[in-house]
Amino acid sequence: MLALLSALVLAACTLPALESSTPTAPPTPGATRPPSAGPTPTDPAEGSPSPDVAAIPDFTGGDIITTTFAGLRVRDLPGTDRRVITGLLSSDAELEVVMGPIVEDGLGWYLVTDADPDEPQFEEGWVAAGFEPEAYLRSTGRVAEDSPVIVSFAQTGDADFGPIDVPDERHIIRWVAVDPEGVRCQFSILLAAGSGEPMPAIRSTVGDMLIPGILQSSFFVSQPALRGQLFLTAETDCAWTLAVMREDAAP
Repeated sequence: MLALLSALVLAACTLPALESSTPTAPPTPGATRPPSAGPTPTDPAEGSPSPDVAAIPDFTGGDIITTTFAGLRVRDLPGTDRRVITGLLSSDAELEVVMGPIVEDGLGWYLVTDADPDEPQFEEGWVAAGFEPEAYLRSTGRVAEDSPVIVSFAQTGDADFGPIDVPDERHIIRWVAVDPEGVRCQFSILLAAGSGEPMPAIRSTVGDMLIPGILQSSFFVSQPALRGQLFLTAETDCAWTLAVMREDAAP
């Protein structure tokens, strides 16, 4: 009997202690983390945008477009943190494109004017376009007959466009540029009449913030050779958009 008790004590000293653990249920196939309890934004542009630039809907100056949902905001400049300038747009609100798109905060933005008689009323502002196939804006297939926009372009980096019909000095060029890397870029636009020598028209250093600008009609007054069919050259590492417009379209 004494020998048996001794054997049990020895076994207790040599066997490792058992670890206790709390059992966990196996993961459910296809389960996802529940969403946060934060408020749902009215404007999808304030959500988590996709950076798929190729899927931004493509419009040009003078196009009549319409919203695809109720609640889109109009801002004074491109960007989800820019100032809202009017009430929320209704679904199917009609807008006239001035220029764009320019990418800011991962979204493509268009400068538009109000082409809808219903409220809210505004003169012009920037709206996010969203991404196909669920874009925030869609084409109506119509073009404004009285659009002040002669032509608009949007590009990242160097480009050549033309011919552009500028019959007299009563024209302006509105533009917006931003550095895609958010550091610094150089924006330069040259204009040439036919096969003439290109003339510097716009030159700006763009820092880490989006920059808008206007080439006033006084430039065309001072350059009488720039009439008729003009060709535009962009020499830049910026992302940019511009519109050649009649002077009466100046904000």
